[in-house]
Amino acid sequence: MRNIPVILLALLITFTVPVSAQWLGTVSIESGYDDNIFRNYTAAEASATDLTLEYGYFPDHGIWAINYTGAMTTFSQYPDRLYSTQTLGSSWVHKYGENKAASLSALAIASARFGKELYSIYDYRQMLASVSIKQPVAGDIPLLVSYRARYRSYPEFGELSYLEHFASVGSMVFFETRTSIRMQADLGFKNYLRTAPGNGSNIMQPGSTPLPPAKIDTDGRVTDGQPADGIDGMRTFSGGGGGNGNGGGWNEGGVNGRGAGRMSLGNRGPGAGMDGSVEYLLYEEPSTSQLSTWINIGQGITDHTGVSLRYLRRWNLTDRGRAFVGGAVDFIGEEELFDDPYSYESDEVSLTLTQVLPWSMRLRLGAFYMDKTYGYPATFDYEDPSAVDRSDERLGGWIGVSKSLAGDWLAFSGLNLSLGYVWLRNKSNTSYYDYSSNAVNFGISTDF
Repeated sequence: MRNIPVILLALLITFTVPVSAQWLGTVSIESGYDDNIFRNYTAAEASATDLTLEYGYFPDHGIWAINYTGAMTTFSQYPDRLYSTQTLGSSWVHKYGENKAASLSALAIASARFGKELYSIYDYRQMLASVSIKQPVAGDIPLLVSYRARYRSYPEFGELSYLEHFASVGSMVFFETRTSIRMQADLGFKNYLRTAPGNGSNIMQPGSTPLPPAKIDTDGRVTDGQPADGIDGMRTFSGGGGGNGNGGGWNEGGVNGRGAGRMSLGNRGPGAGMDGSVEYLLYEEPSTSQLSTWINIGQGITDHTGVSLRYLRRWNLTDRGRAFVGGAVDFIGEEELFDDPYSYESDEVSLTLTQVLPWSMRLRLGAFYMDKTYGYPATFDYEDPSAVDRSDERLGGWIGVSKSLAGDWLAFSGLNLSLGYVWLRNKSNTSYYDYSSNAVNFGISTDF
């Protein structure tokens, strides 16, 4: 892990020599500050920096391409959370039919996440393959069909490893009024590769008596730290907490109140990188599925102004997905671990305005709203039949300004500057997730 910055720098130096125009690369750095970087009631502030290198080979004929992306994220107040992602992908496209309006394309991507030892529980290895078809069916109106298979493995957290199948069908239409409409339906199926930690002996069986569930205090944290079987095949593992703020951990031998705010899951031992307030939800069902539909309407107002409106709806067809409850959410780079889209149903709306400005500048601003319903009680009291499910309303807005500077310098071409701000408010009947945040960021990138 310590050699990753050296490797990225070596790659950058190697590739910044005069090469064929078929080789293209981009290097970028973005730094920002967030007053609630972990997206929960604790409102912990921190700054983060992302360094990204992209490099690829794009033949002149354009039938296929191959590219590499390496990224590293650092956190000023949390140095142990430093991690990197490495991605290698290839694509192929074949156009056919009248005016080459139809196409068949394929994509293959291998990626991995590498963190420091304390947070290696978040590390994954992933393989993805997809194929898509675009076929005109009525004039210029195409039928868009795609299928994607994705295998993700968490070496130190096998209960969340899965194979996902994802199929889509949709279409789009353009009007002379500068209006475009795209509609799509997506069906996703996740098959988890393990059904329980360890040997699975603690999974609830029909007719068994559940242990008392973990209790949640007024700020949403687990107070008793006892592993508890719930109803509907759900189990929770929660880190114990001491009065001095040091979280404990659950392991095969029971619960303890020692540690430095870390949680031990199964026999993984202490130092797994988990906060003491984290619960892990595990369902006995080994798979989950979800149907979603969305529509996007774009409207060109002038030659320099455009607006788009998007609406998305999710339905869970089977039991919920697996996810943590509590802990860091966004900036560790692992949304699937903490707010897996399969774990909730939702209505989502977003509005985006794009304005081209003088001096090679671009302004983009937007607003969004999400109404999400989860499949577990807001109080985590699974024995209370009157307990309502967790429900979140998320709304916010953002603004971004970018500017392009022409010109060559050394082996680089052009310079792109960006500045952005995001405001977020999450209203929840689970107090842990009732929060707001403000974030600003500045980025710079160049091509070579």
